[in-house]
Amino acid sequence: MKKHIFTKTLASGALVLALILGACTDLEVPNLTELPDDSAQLLSDPANAAQFLAAGYAPLRNMLDQGNWYGMVEHVTDEMQGPTRGTDWDDNGIWRTLHTHSWDPFHAFIQNAWNTLSEGQAKCVFSLTTIQQFPDAGVPDKAQYLLELRYLRAFYIFCTVDMFGQVPYREVGEIDFKLPPSKIMSSAEATEWLITELNAIIPQMKDKGEIPYSRATKTAAQTLLAKVYLNSEAWGAGAKYNEAVTACNDVINSGKYALNADYFGIFKPDNSDRTSNADESIFVATFEGNQGLNANIHQPMRTLHYNQTFGPGNTYSPWNGFTTIADFYNKWDQTDKRFKDDSWKAINGFNLGFLEGQQFKADGTPLNDRGGNPLIFTVECPLNGANEAQGVRVVKYAPDNNATDGSRSGNDFVIFRIGDVYLMRAEAAFRAGTGDRGQADLDAVRSIRGVPSVTVSADALLNEYGYELYWEGAHRRQALIRFGKFNEAWTNKSASPEYRKLFSIPQTAIDANPNLKQNPGY
Repeated sequence: MKKHIFTKTLASGALVLALILGACTDLEVPNLTELPDDSAQLLSDPANAAQFLAAGYAPLRNMLDQGNWYGMVEHVTDEMQGPTRGTDWDDNGIWRTLHTHSWDPFHAFIQNAWNTLSEGQAKCVFSLTTIQQFPDAGVPDKAQYLLELRYLRAFYIFCTVDMFGQVPYREVGEIDFKLPPSKIMSSAEATEWLITELNAIIPQMKDKGEIPYSRATKTAAQTLLAKVYLNSEAWGAGAKYNEAVTACNDVINSGKYALNADYFGIFKPDNSDRTSNADESIFVATFEGNQGLNANIHQPMRTLHYNQTFGPGNTYSPWNGFTTIADFYNKWDQTDKRFKDDSWKAINGFNLGFLEGQQFKADGTPLNDRGGNPLIFTVECPLNGANEAQGVRVVKYAPDNNATDGSRSGNDFVIFRIGDVYLMRAEAAFRAGTGDRGQADLDAVRSIRGVPSVTVSADALLNEYGYELYWEGAHRRQALIRFGKFNEAWTNKSASPEYRKLFSIPQTAIDANPNLKQNPGY
């Protein structure tokens, strides 16, 4: 199944506009008040409308860069750390401040995340404004494009309020980007806006199978709505757990997705069967490693040792970076299918999942580090001053051995999937007092992963989020916050103050928009 990728080039002034759309954020503020001079020509070609839809999807890939949204929401949890090894990965302490919850308003990667999410909302607003000007008769999919852009705008707003607790908001038509957004929504206001907006578009959206793979579906919007309801209390907008159960019911009962017994198959480079009803993926960011549609997302490069090569002729040398921490690693039942998959050893020498102990080449020869010492990954790993071998590595997404660049990958990044929805319904039912429903959903996930039932409880649910969704994005941070564990001490991190549940607003954003106020504590 070929991925649905937008590649058509716009003509003349529209091409200029596409370049502007690629650069606009709240910090770089070109005047987008008007379309190009040849806008009549632009709007006369219905095929151009698809490019404005593509602009709304584009920031998803940038979000997954290690120095952007993905890195921020993972490195502040107990799943991931970026240890310094000599001078490698020091980067002036930028990774350490995330792990230890000591970042400030000048943190470059937090600024990147803010900019990308702001860019995402701006692109959606501009594209919504522009697509509305195309004649209905010329663009049969016009209504669908507008619905998808409304969903994407909601997704970027969801991520912004989750990270920062406030959202600069632009109305459709508010496209003079020399001016700051007209409104700053509080956490509670953003929550209510998301609920209203998603409930408005869901009945009109298309189901899986009615729209090309990787495009936003009705179930993607229902999943996002379930996440809003589930996090509503933590965001200060009141408990909405029964509503979360209902939204999860809608996704699960659609029959479009199923828990996949091949756990690591969910994250493979090839996506040829992603349209089947046996697939877990609900909403993904698409990547084509050999077509330039990519970002710095290739997880094996970030974590594996320099000598654990892969790719054509095993030519790609990883960066020996991120590890998990002892506290998280030691929670595991190592018979869990999600813990390790040895099938990849015959291909590249390392397993998928968690890598600990002596490492090998594909032919079984033991590997050494660059100093000639046995390459033995240890559970314990300091945050500063680690040697080359310390730290358990994690390979969730199998390497793309056909990629033409080691840092590029054909693996589509799974943003929402059905395993998460089962756990969300389990948690929401548990919190709403219907524990039998929660127990059944927890059992369903654990059964297909090959581990025995455990009694549903707050600790059991939090642990299961970790087992099921580790290194997948914002899931762990949100769960730790909901269960009151985010500010506790863990390996290489002391207890942190409550205000660290939110990131600091970048100082550059405050300088550009006087309506923004720094979050308390910063």
